[in-house]
Amino acid sequence: MEVYDAELWAIGRALRESLRKRDTLQTHGVTKVAVFSDMQVAIQGTEHLEPGPEQPLARWINWSARTLCEAGIETQIHWVPGHTGIH
Repeated sequence: MEVYDAELWAIGRALRESLRKRDTLQTHGVTKVAVFSDMQVAIQGTEHLEPGPEQPLARWINWSARTLCEAGIETQIHWVPGHTGIH
């Protein structure tokens, strides 16, 4: 697995975990889930479903984000330089 693929997988995994816990999130009034990544290329890869080796990961991410949205939870993916300032 390339670093790019691993970063996409991690973004998708974070969203899937949010999906798994969506009932708890809704109970606590959470309306937004933010995922942070230090790889701009991976974030850009979540924005399209063009053919390529990363397409299954991008589809997984997009499906998870849409499903969260249907549950009333907005998804945001943010770039941070090296995770600086994230506690």
